[in-house]
Amino acid sequence: MKPLRPLVFAVALTSAGCIHTDDPDAEQSATTSSVALGLRRAVCINGPSYYGGIDPSAVDAVVAIRPHCVRLNVRVTARESSPAALDEGVMRQYDALLERYRNERIQPYLLLHAETLGLGETAARDPARRAALVANWAAIVARYRDRVRYFEVYNEPNNWVGPSDPKLAPGDFAALLCDAYRAIRGAHPDWPVELVSG
Repeated sequence: MKPLRPLVFAVALTSAGCIHTDDPDAEQSATTSSVALGLRRAVCINGPSYYGGIDPSAVDAVVAIRPHCVRLNVRVTARESSPAALDEGVMRQYDALLERYRNERIQPYLLLHAETLGLGETAARDPARRAALVANWAAIVARYRDRVRYFEVYNEPNNWVGPSDPKLAPGDFAALLCDAYRAIRGAHPDWPVELVSG
């Protein structure tokens, strides 16, 4: 079933309104015999993220595919002790990535996870660390709210990290989403951004 996952993801993004296109033929081709062409225009893929450096050829490869959108996993943007003080050197790398994709008319969206502070995937179980993550995410959204509409807060909370142990218990996940919503959409209802998770 794994080969179907990109198709399911593309359909879900289309249904949610995440995918927009300036190409008047895109909708028609996706619903007629040119299914492959339509899916290429509608697909969203994971793109290379900044790990202390970005291989330009990897970004070129994403651009060559011509996806409609690309998800960037944001990593290690600040210290846990001062989560809202973003590292300018790191953020300039993301600035450049976003600019490249936007210039190519590829819509970027950002994954905000425990890795934005370089923390382990179970960090949000702890209320203090959860607060640090939310403060960091709010700072990232504030920086990019005029360039990125969709932000994914946390990823796959029910992935197992032990024999019977998910990353986050349902209560921890609900608290994380609630805190993130209050800090971002609740505190700034005028920001033209959407938060998704799952």
